[in-house]
Amino acid sequence: AYFIDKDIEVALNTFIAENKVGAPVSRYQDEIESIPFIRVVVHRLEHIVAISNIHLSTCMQRQGLGKKAISIIYDICKRLNYKLYLVQMVESFYMSMLNRGAKEVVPYDTLEITDTTNLE
Repeated sequence: AYFIDKDIEVALNTFIAENKVGAPVSRYQDEIESIPFIRVVVHRLEHIVAISNIHLSTCMQRQGLGKKAISIIYDICKRLNYKLYLVQMVESFYMSMLNRGAKEVVPYDTLEITDTTNLE
């Protein structure tokens, strides 16, 4: 069986090293995390990857780094036929991603990133 989490781990570690946004990724079962930057959970049976946390320090916000990380993970998900969900977001990020074309899965809780989501 192919493990999507290894691809995500490698891609995030590269992104983190290039942008200095968090600690190297650690993995525990189906969770991939870089403190304080990002937390990703892989749901293999459902073919869903869920990002439940993206946190950037104030000085690193508004530079597109969060959207770039989402885009990197989405590309991996798409290649391996997984859906990418954003979950447990603060309201401002939820509304921002909704306005960027993310698809509402569960109102005020879960958004799906699709080909039409603007991650630029």
